[in-house]
Amino acid sequence: MSQENRNVKTPKYAFVILAVAYLTALASGVLLNKASPILPVIRDAFAVNLGKAGFLASTFSVAGLFLALPSGLIIQRLGLKAVGSTAMGFLVLGSVLGALSDSFGFLLFSRILEGMGYAILGVAVTAAIAMWFPPGKIGASMGIYATSLPIASAFTMSLAPVLEQSIGWRGVWWLSAGICFAGLVLYWYFMRPAPAPEGAQGGVSALAEVAVSPEGPSPFKTVLKSSNMWIIAVVMVVFGMCVMSLTFMYPTYLNEALGMELTKAGLISGVIGFVGLPMSPLGGWISDLIGSRKKVALVGLLFLLVITPITVQASGALVWAVAVVLGTVSGLIPPVMMAAVSDALEDFESVPIGMGLCIMAVNFGMLVATPVFGWMVDKVGWSNTGYIFTVFPLIAIVLLCMYKEKSR
Repeated sequence: MSQENRNVKTPKYAFVILAVAYLTALASGVLLNKASPILPVIRDAFAVNLGKAGFLASTFSVAGLFLALPSGLIIQRLGLKAVGSTAMGFLVLGSVLGALSDSFGFLLFSRILEGMGYAILGVAVTAAIAMWFPPGKIGASMGIYATSLPIASAFTMSLAPVLEQSIGWRGVWWLSAGICFAGLVLYWYFMRPAPAPEGAQGGVSALAEVAVSPEGPSPFKTVLKSSNMWIIAVVMVVFGMCVMSLTFMYPTYLNEALGMELTKAGLISGVIGFVGLPMSPLGGWISDLIGSRKKVALVGLLFLLVITPITVQASGALVWAVAVVLGTVSGLIPPVMMAAVSDALEDFESVPIGMGLCIMAVNFGMLVATPVFGWMVDKVGWSNTGYIFTVFPLIAIVLLCMYKEKSR
């Protein structure tokens, strides 16, 4: 990245956009994480095994798997405000229906609706950040945005078990619906497209609102032809498979394998979010400073390679250390990979679609891994499952070493 790009002035309203993206991501993050810390309670309520209960995470990802990439195309046609507001509406609707569910199947259906909202919103807000902030500031802004998920995770992991004891698991669902409704109002009022700089034609530039250029290759083809984008996507798949499934299952491991009470298990799991909080902006800032997303992501993947088998064997004080390392990994990888999208594509017309591919990749990883993880635990035990899952970060490390990073 050139010094000229680093010195591009950031529009003042970009920080309002970042705040909107952050707060709505907090709301959606609560929905993503609300099932994990009280999973044994829900499992008992509907009399299902751990493998089936794992679908509460994976069905959340089904819609994201199929909608994330098309969301980028839809944003090009309808704009950030309409698409993002619709996404928040899906989050509210899904949570309300989940609270009213009288069967496990209907609860899974409500999670699909929530997943639709989560995936589409993720594409909309990350695309908005990429379009409002200049290239030299995207890493840091994505890093700040990425702290929303650790905070939502820490908040939910720590408080959901406590809330469940007083208002029941359905009360947790109703509370999340109210939080997302507030996010819907906020997003609708403040979200707006980035202004085109003076002299730009058609409203298209690094800081302009998305529009389809009448000439040149389509943004969709640009994304699909980029080998770097596919490497980024694989890394995000591995993140979804390992980090998200380990984080989702960690309270259950502590409860069932170690006999720990859910409140304490939730407190320890909440550390993952608290540690990820400073790591996200720090990782993004470092990637801007050293001019390399690749190196920062490799560090995160190396940590993941080591911690994956340890997570489901830890006991005593080591359970806290595992939470710290998982938090480090969860904070390092997503922001630098999201920032790498704009580096890999350069054509900002393609950024929403590139972000859609990343969100789709994470959802694919979660969809496949979480129920498989639970099924494998039932079949071969916690420790053997951890060893088997170690192969995935190893694959990501090999591929990321092949990533062709331009001099910045």
